[in-house]
Amino acid sequence: MKRIKLSCVGLGLATLLCGPLALGEPRLTGRAVPPLVRGVLLEILQAAKLESVQVTSTSRTAAEQAKVMFDYINRSGYQAALDLYGPHGDEIVKVCTESYRKHERCVDSVLPEMVQETRNQIALLEKQGDRRTELMHTSDTHYTIDIDPDSVSDREAFEKAVVSHRGVSRFLKPPLDRNSYHLELPRPDA
Repeated sequence: MKRIKLSCVGLGLATLLCGPLALGEPRLTGRAVPPLVRGVLLEILQAAKLESVQVTSTSRTAAEQAKVMFDYINRSGYQAALDLYGPHGDEIVKVCTESYRKHERCVDSVLPEMVQETRNQIALLEKQGDRRTELMHTSDTHYTIDIDPDSVSDREAFEKAVVSHRGVSRFLKPPLDRNSYHLELPRPDA
């Protein structure tokens, strides 16, 4: 007896016969995420019976966020940084005021102060609770991820799977997080 191997690659009749998940394991596109986050997102995709989603943004620690702001000030200027960031971000930028006046740049010795001010501003923002959106991708205690809603083929199934997953501690749907799904997962080492 001769066996015929049916390949489910591509579209058309093979996809109809094999179903969308027969194409392989669910996959994440876009930004890379840590292994723990990857595992949770893949479990969510499996529960929702989705093929893939696109990760558009990931988390930064307070130190990483301060470094991004530090580099931006030195690349684009002090005023440009004030124009870009909201009120809490401005407080972080202002740590660099004296250095910028003296040297027309943020000097390396200011960076640790910017990290501490980032942590201070996050603490203030966290008091706002679930409505906090400024600096929400900056956390030393949680991973944060944004998902492009246009990459989610069944939004209702995705939302249900996210809400029911015990690994997700916070979930915002568009328009609360502008134009993305926003998920937060506790860091095990925090």
